[in-house]
Amino acid sequence: MDGSVWIAAVSGLIGAGIGGIASIKAAAHAQRGQIQAMQIQMETAAHLRSRDKSEAAAEEAIRQLHIIKQQYWTHPRGGDQRLLSSWEELLRKQMAQMELITPRLRDVELRERVEQIVEALAYYRELRDPSLDGYPGLAYELFRHGLDCLGTAVRHESLPDEIQAVRDAAGIVAEYNAQMEEEARSYEEGYH
Repeated sequence: MDGSVWIAAVSGLIGAGIGGIASIKAAAHAQRGQIQAMQIQMETAAHLRSRDKSEAAAEEAIRQLHIIKQQYWTHPRGGDQRLLSSWEELLRKQMAQMELITPRLRDVELRERVEQIVEALAYYRELRDPSLDGYPGLAYELFRHGLDCLGTAVRHESLPDEIQAVRDAAGIVAEYNAQMEEEARSYEEGYH
């Protein structure tokens, strides 16, 4: 065999080797691209599922707050203690249901605002008590603001500024709790 045959054979082997390496690198590069595309697709799908779950939680919270609002307005008038006890028990159950929904709200500021409103609404007597600076329309304002805040989560808008009624209600709750603590201390001191 002469040298040209050897050169052709070696050149062929080198060309095949280079082609094989290039093919392997191209396949690896294509596979990396596919993996990255799949990861982006999975992240996008997970983000959409998370957003959908958050929206679903907000919609469920809107429904539950509306149910609580309806219950609020059926407050029994008069002195029938049995009716009042039944009404209070139903209200407590509805508030407890709302407390299970609120942690699923994704936006921390929204979640805290709704929790604050729901906590204040549990003090339905005190919100109307003038001695605590309560007034009859306060609960209505809290419901309206709570529903508006929850609506922003569904509409993908920014949370509205906290209204004065929320601060008023927080003050009433704090004042009432301080009075109850003082009464408890006085009661304990009277028996020691």
